[in-house]
Parts: sequence; C-alpha cells; structure tokens
Amino acid sequence: MITLPHGCYCSELTVTPKDWKTCKSSAMARNWHIQYYFYDNALQKRKFVLVKGMNRFKTLQERRQATIQLLENELYQLKDRGYNPITGKFLEEILTGINPKTGFIDALRKAFALIKCEGTTLLDIKSSINFFE
Repeated sequence: MITLPHGCYCSELTVTPKDWKTCKSSAMARNWHIQYYFYDNALQKRKFVLVKGMNRFKTLQERRQATIQLLENELYQLKDRGYNPITGKFLEEILTGINPKTGFIDALRKAFALIKCEGTTLLDIKSSINFFE
C-alpha cells in the first residue's frame, strides 16, 4: 500500500500486460492500461482506477516510454498534489480558501473546519482561536 495525503492510500500501481517491460512485439495487439485501488478513509470509500492512454502509440518502445510517463504522472498526482480520484479534487483545491492575503484568524477558522479529531480537542482549538482573536 502507498500512503497518501489526508489519510488516504492506494494499492500498488500495476500495468497490464504484466510483462510490459520485457514483452515482444506481439504484446502490441493487446490493450495496455494501469490500474490500482484508491481508498479514502474520511469518506470510507474505495475506487478502482484505470489509466489508459498508451495504446495510441504504435511502436513497442514508444508504448513503454508512455507507460513510464503515465506511471510517474499518476504517482505525482496522488503523492505530491494530493489528488483524490473519488472526489476528483486536489489537496490544493480543498485548501484554496487560504492564501498569503488571508488574515491570520480567518485562516485559523478555515483550517479548523478541516480538522477531524475528538470533540474535546475541537473545543480546545475553538477556544484558542477565540482567545487569539
């Protein structure tokens, strides 16, 4: 399993055909794709994700290179940008309300709305924000 931002995780990304790195040109007749399961703990949901796009390439070398690029891009989107295939949103989109011009107290209140923790902890945080204000 691959750990992702916001408590999400996904299975290892696998490529079909399994021998895509070493296969002969006969594999060009088959459809290639990348697949994995994405799990969102907050939503308690899972989604099967299928990534296509390498089948339009006509040579084996081009198809392998496209597969490598798609794998790297998918991992970048999931790990670094916090993409959630279930909601279709990136981590940046979730936090878009906070930017360098946002006031300190407003930023704290917006961040407070995103926190998931025990009720007593939430009460303490809210009290602290009110105190700072």
